[in-house]
Amino acid sequence: MNPATLKRIVENHIATLEGNAFQDFCDRLCIKLYPGDYTPVRAGGRKGDMKNDGYCPKARIFFAAHATRGEEIAKTCNLYSEAMNALNVHDHAKRLSQLRLKRSTVFLALDKEEEFEKDCTVAYELDPSSVEAVFKYSGIRDKRGDRDGAIDLVNGLVDKGLRPAVDMRLAQLLWERGNPDDRARARELLLGRLDDLRQESPEVCLEYLLLLSEVELGIHGAEASLLLLDKVAEELLGSELALFLKAELLRQVGKLEEASEMTRELQALVTEASRPDTVRRTATLLQSLGLHKEALCLWKRIVEFDYIGILERLSQRPGGVDMIKGLLGSIDRIFGVDVINAQRARNVIVGWLKSGGTRVIIP
Repeated sequence: MNPATLKRIVENHIATLEGNAFQDFCDRLCIKLYPGDYTPVRAGGRKGDMKNDGYCPKARIFFAAHATRGEEIAKTCNLYSEAMNALNVHDHAKRLSQLRLKRSTVFLALDKEEEFEKDCTVAYELDPSSVEAVFKYSGIRDKRGDRDGAIDLVNGLVDKGLRPAVDMRLAQLLWERGNPDDRARARELLLGRLDDLRQESPEVCLEYLLLLSEVELGIHGAEASLLLLDKVAEELLGSELALFLKAELLRQVGKLEEASEMTRELQALVTEASRPDTVRRTATLLQSLGLHKEALCLWKRIVEFDYIGILERLSQRPGGVDMIKGLLGSIDRIFGVDVINAQRARNVIVGWLKSGGTRVIIP
């Protein structure tokens, strides 16, 4: 395959990447460009990744990866707009509120914050009984500095027997407002819904317990917070995420040696069968403790080349299958000294070709 064709394949692949797939691609590229130094970053707590997607501690460089959204999202936005234009506000207020909420999510994906806030506000005005509308509108009120108003909105939902996420949201707002009575009530709200967490996803449970450990830490100290996590975390989340919570708490209070020891225990529990989110959180925690080599070993497990997606897209083009066959002769040049991934790519392409593109053999 000539260099111009290979260059076009790579450029076309990059152009199709969006969201996390693009960020993973950037991680792979930077790991190659800055071997032994570049460290990926993912959200590892309630504050997210602070707009930092990777960094090189030795070269002292920080990276941010952002992929523009595809045309399909914009088309979805237009479909919601057309549906709203066909409805009368007096007869279809609830339906219009639902459509506004759906479109607001699209605006958020397109980074159109002003339009997102407008749709959430109008959705709440159309149907103040909508839980989703209240949640989103309360977030906007809080962002605009009206925390009291946000608390009043969510407080109206608490006694309706809804899911623990409502109590968690109110507890978070109360905790951030910071009055002594608010903090005591935040703790009471969170402790009162622990039994209901058994019906929730691991992601919701983790977010809930992260907040609870922060509240307990602020009121009764690190020892009480660790004791609380010992009682409830493993039953709700399993051993891996329970260790993550306790190690993160130790890191926050400055007990770095204990946090590092516990994080290494967590690393030993992480296997090929572990959820990618668990691997990401463990890697993020390792690097926050300065254990960059250990973190990199975990990142390499989940930041992999999207072989299958490339093959499927190439095969749909005229002469695509012949182009894929030509890739086999270029594997060594593409991967250079990375013989492990070179062999993996070769095995995947051969397996894909043998199966006619309907079944892929992944080594």
